[in-house]
Amino acid sequence: MTIKEKLAYAGGNELYLFKEGAFWVAYEQSAYWFHLQKGYKATKKFVKAAGQDVVSVGFPESALVNKGALRMEEKENMRVIFPEENIDVTNFSMWKESLSLKSSVKGETVKVTVNASRSQEENADAVDNPLVIERLRKFDLSNATPMECMIFLAEVKKTLQEK
Repeated sequence: MTIKEKLAYAGGNELYLFKEGAFWVAYEQSAYWFHLQKGYKATKKFVKAAGQDVVSVGFPESALVNKGALRMEEKENMRVIFPEENIDVTNFSMWKESLSLKSSVKGETVKVTVNASRSQEENADAVDNPLVIERLRKFDLSNATPMECMIFLAEVKKTLQEK
């Protein structure tokens, strides 16, 4: 199912969850409900395929324990939950606007933000560093663990400081 198809379910008073790998993911108003009820941290990203900012929350199967409190229908790779109260669309819109947009690195488009306390010349040198750019292009973020990402970032920072 594409992101456009998933977003078509957004709105209304039902909550939609989609199985994505080991996690269940809720989008838009459904994400808002899970944020309010469970305190899950939401992520807001611009999704090119959808042409809009999209808010989502994700959590493992173990966190999706219903205990009969809410009516839920299960379909293949999707669950529909019927909450007792309607989702306030105005509050959802204000909440979504208040979230900061998370940038994502895809393909070869890399935007490097360097410490603002450095001079413009130093920033230009850092961004133009072909070694750093090539390492960023080759790093497989989608398959890296958080620790590997941290180590990689420390190595890139060290490379930039050495220049």
